[in-house]
Amino acid sequence: TMFNDFEDISKISSIYYNSSEAALSFHIGVTLALDSLRRSGKNIILHTFDTNKDTIKTHKLIASKVLDKMDIIIGPLYAQNFNILCKKYGNDKGKIIINPLSKLTKSVKKYKSVHQISPSVKDQSVIIKNKIIKKYKNKRVILLHQNKEKGIALYIQNLFRKEKKNVKL
Repeated sequence: TMFNDFEDISKISSIYYNSSEAALSFHIGVTLALDSLRRSGKNIILHTFDTNKDTIKTHKLIASKVLDKMDIIIGPLYAQNFNILCKKYGNDKGKIIINPLSKLTKSVKKYKSVHQISPSVKDQSVIIKNKIIKKYKNKRVILLHQNKEKGIALYIQNLFRKEKKNVKL
């Protein structure tokens, strides 16, 4: 629906980037949640900034001091820009910094004001392994993966080995 008002639809492909879908979906979800909160009487003001994954834009945004007035900062979505933000605000006790989609946690764990929404791949693997061990201990398990995910698959297979459960890749 973001392009409903466009008369010349041939220009849409030059504006819309598939790699932006996660950010757009997240923004729509936040907007819907805020609408509900506002209807219940909460006074929430949302400021949206698009850095286009550009570290220079992130540095400029931070230097502008506009974020100094914010109570909660969600994002940036990409780890490199999020790390830049954390260096400035990560230990600010007056702020809550939310890492919304990234599963990369190692470099931001040290900051006291940072909260991770999406668990790391390792945390997700442990949760899934525990569920399978609890509910399906006597069932056969095969783990399917793409070539680029072989390292994760081997990690999960090793988690099961520690539980004395054989899992085939």
